[in-house]
Order: sequence, then C-alpha cells, then structure tokens
Amino acid sequence: MKHKLINGFVFSVMLINSAMAQAIQINFDYRYDMDGFFTEEVKSSLSQAANFYENIIGDQLTAISTQSSSDSWRVGFRDPSDLSLGFQYHDNLEIEENTLTVFVGAMDMYGSLGYAQSGYVSANGSEEYVDNVFSRGQGVTQGESADDYSTWGGAISFASDVDWYFGATTDGLNNTNHDFLTTATHELGHLFGYGSADSWANLMDDDGLFSGEYSLAAYGSLVPTDGAAHWAEGVLSLYEGELQETMMDPSTPAGERQLLSELDVAGLKDIGWQIQPVPLPPAFVLFLSGFIGLFAFKKRVR
Repeated sequence: MKHKLINGFVFSVMLINSAMAQAIQINFDYRYDMDGFFTEEVKSSLSQAANFYENIIGDQLTAISTQSSSDSWRVGFRDPSDLSLGFQYHDNLEIEENTLTVFVGAMDMYGSLGYAQSGYVSANGSEEYVDNVFSRGQGVTQGESADDYSTWGGAISFASDVDWYFGATTDGLNNTNHDFLTTATHELGHLFGYGSADSWANLMDDDGLFSGEYSLAAYGSLVPTDGAAHWAEGVLSLYEGELQETMMDPSTPAGERQLLSELDVAGLKDIGWQIQPVPLPPAFVLFLSGFIGLFAFKKRVR
C-alpha cells in the first residue's frame, strides 16, 4: 500500500510538470536594434508576450538545417528599424526544432504601434528539404487546401515615437500611454498566422466572415473580420471570464491591456495550431504539490 501511494504521489507531480512544459520557443534577434530601444525592461516584456504562445502551442516543429551543398533557403524582410529600406536577406538560417526566430527593431511609426512581417521565403534542393522549409513537419500549409500552418519566425517593428508602458502588471498603466505587452502579443499573433496563413484566408468568405470551427464555437456565429488580418473592430470575447475587445482586432486604446481572449485562441486552433491547456500558475502548483505530499504523509501514518 505504501508503494502504491508513493507511486501515486510521484505520478501526480509528473502530471503537473508536464502541463508546464513548453513545446516551442521564440528567440528574439536584436541585431537591427540600432538605437538601443530594447532595454532589459523591453526584452522582459517581449519574453512575457512570447510566453503566452510558448505555454499553449503544442506543435512539434522540425528544424530548418542545411546539410547538403545542393540545399539552400533564403528569407527576406524589410529592416524592422527602417521599413523604407529594401529587403534584408538571410541565407540558410539555422532554426532549431520547436523554435521560431523573430527579428525586432524600432522606428518612428507616426500613429501605428507595431508592424509584423512573415517575410519572403524561398528554398531550393531536394523535395524533402524544400517541403520541410515550408511545412516544418506540419500538414498542408500552403494553397487553397491549407488547413495547417508553420513558420520559421518573422520580423516585428515597434513604434519608437510612442509613450509605452512596459510593466508586467497593469498597476501603472494609464490613458497617457500604450501597453507594450498588448502590442507585442498582438504582433506575434500575426506571425502565428493571423493574416499570414493560407489556412486563415481559406476560412474567410467574400464578406469577410470567418467560419473556423473553433471560432464559431467561441463566438456563436460567423466572426466578422476586417477582411484581412484581424477580427473586426469591437468584436468581443471572454478573457478570464470577462468580456473584452479581442486582442486581434485592429487597435487597442491607450491605457488598456488586451491579451489572448477565448476567440483569439480559437482562431489559432482554426489556423492549425495544436492548443494545449494553459499551465497552472506556479504558486498553485506548489500548493497542490504540498497538499498531495501532506495527504500522502497522513495516509502512511495511518
């Protein structure tokens, strides 16, 4: 009996730890940060935004690695610190499995808060190599039959002429500044397929209504979009049990924090991402582990 109880305790802890495991990782590349915009405070907020996706996306992405001289791939995107420049090209980037690379920069954007680009991708070589560059081990990711998505990463420009709030909580957020965490999470959403995935476009009709199965369930009907890359302005969904404007609508007012609502997550599922349960908060995990340990101890005493 003691043996079974101890095994049960260990198994419970393993379940908790597995729920906290991250399937993917987003690596930010700061080589285009020419003016030192990305301080440690800003980088911390970016990491917090990345964690929202890292903690819920369960897909297993293959590595993009060039092993043969006959295989090559190229990605091009506009300099995230100056979008007026021509394309910046990178050849044969090494992208590890379950990893995305996101180049970031900052510039005056004259009213906009951020801009995400998936980039131009080309590949040459064996059929297997080229397919891996574009699909990374996922399903059909391109064309009119696409129902899945994968990406190498992308590039994001953030406005340097905005009064940002970089706090982890909303304690100091007011209507004189914009929440950086909201914008960073929103722009990452575009790199995960909002507006960039064929599987997103394939579920939108001529009237700009989105018909994804999971989004239908979350919203209750066809979901209005802006006809391109966002839910329509003012579309509401639940976040922590309260209605808010969706994070993936076109704008967020100053002084507000809008994070991934139920509809925003449902859209990711319709794009093709495998969504796993949100991990338990660390404090709750510690409490639950202690509770299980206490219960096991009492049973042994009896």
